[in-house]
Amino acid sequence: SHAVHVACLADGAEELEAAALARRWAASVTCRVRRRVESALRGTGHALVGRPLSAGYFRSRELAAASVARLTIDPEESILLALQALNTSTTAEAEEALHRAVQESRLTRLLSGHSAEVNDVAYSPDGSRLATSSVDRTVKVWQLEPDSTEGGPSSPEPITLTGHSDTVYGLSFSPCAPPPEASAGGCEGSRLAAAGQDGTVRVWDVDSGQEVLTLAGPDGHTSRVYDVVHSPDGSLLATGSTDGTAKLWDAKTGVLLQTLSSPQGESVFAVAFSSDGSRLAVVGGQEAPGLSSGMVVIWDLSAGVPQLILDGHRDTVSSVAFSHDGSRLVTGSWDETARVWDAVNGQSLLTLGGHSNWVRDVAFSPDDNQIATTSWDRTAKVWDARTGQELISLAGHRGWLRGLAFNPDGQQLATAGEDKVARVWNICLLYTS
Repeated sequence: SHAVHVACLADGAEELEAAALARRWAASVTCRVRRRVESALRGTGHALVGRPLSAGYFRSRELAAASVARLTIDPEESILLALQALNTSTTAEAEEALHRAVQESRLTRLLSGHSAEVNDVAYSPDGSRLATSSVDRTVKVWQLEPDSTEGGPSSPEPITLTGHSDTVYGLSFSPCAPPPEASAGGCEGSRLAAAGQDGTVRVWDVDSGQEVLTLAGPDGHTSRVYDVVHSPDGSLLATGSTDGTAKLWDAKTGVLLQTLSSPQGESVFAVAFSSDGSRLAVVGGQEAPGLSSGMVVIWDLSAGVPQLILDGHRDTVSSVAFSHDGSRLVTGSWDETARVWDAVNGQSLLTLGGHSNWVRDVAFSPDDNQIATTSWDRTAKVWDARTGQELISLAGHRGWLRGLAFNPDGQQLATAGEDKVARVWNICLLYTS
């Protein structure tokens, strides 16, 4: 027999009545309801051809219509109505209502405030804040209140950080400092770095909103900077640019420490530190599709030389992330796939091929059991990191998706979109082992 693991919080109580499920959805029974929904979804798809139309059939369609009507008002009630419709009679309308309600119910927050496309999202180390970057030249930092069914998926007005003169791309919060530097009250991530099309990286103190550091000048990049990331210990910043280089900087002083050049001068789209900070993955390619097979290089930082060059993608590689244990690497490409690699020997382990357009961002969940991807096909997907099985597909953005981030406990996923909003999704999962 298979042990069932719940990848989100549940109170372990007996099955609740439908009314109680609706009232307590956000508090404690998300996974239990999700199990009912997934069971119902597995049981759908029965053909209605040749069946006589009964009173139950028409009642099911009425309940399905009621479910759709409640979709944006109360997604959890919408799910319950759709389940009731399916229990009454398996109609196409009931199946569609349930699929739509499940998608909507996963949405826990809708962060709207930017006046143009949102490019990236980043959680603070303690998960209390979410930063967003945009084509509107600003960064916004949202204080995330505890989830509540009262008042809908909204958040207080964000702090707006300015300074960039053009589009803002990648974001990175400073990690928690090791004791004794870390405060007794925890760690919120006091500094936020942002990469910009103006060729600079700017760093703010989030609490004061003041800019404390600018990476630019004679040692800086000479073209747009797509990505910035802190090293695990917070002492370094790595940046990647279309000038064909990745650079390492002292995170406190802004002094340039090292420049890593692409093997053939390819644009650098993303960078990622290994968990011990000893290696840096650098990915990129040409800025027009179909002109390169993509670049994936893992650098040994102490020696300043490439350690591994990974070959497999058929177009520009736009995103990269190490697993938290340092054993694997995931990359996303304009070839519409994500690939998982052995980070020690460079062997290709998995190809994630469910998207129908460019894959723009990738990430491992905090426990390394899942991988999330975003795409220009307007969806985000969550995959089993061991098998490559697609677990969840999230639709709802009205345009392409770019950045993504897991929250620290792995129960939620934030996505950035062309529709000028960031969305936060409940990605409660049930899986077996």
